[in-house]
Amino acid sequence: MRVWNKVNLHRVAGTFRHPVSEADAPGYFKVIKEPLDLYSIKRQVEDGSIGTLGALGRALGVM
Repeated sequence: MRVWNKVNLHRVAGTFRHPVSEADAPGYFKVIKEPLDLYSIKRQVEDGSIGTLGALGRALGVM
């Protein structure tokens, strides 16, 4: 969680904290096939879906 906390505190993290909606960005889901946000990643870390630093890095890279 320390890595997630550091990413979450980054100056541009606000853009990525919550899921994007179609209302926020029309056409977003046509372009972005695997939408992710920081809180979705945090939930995956907490529930064990993301269990390694490598998996966290991949999720952040997709985001």
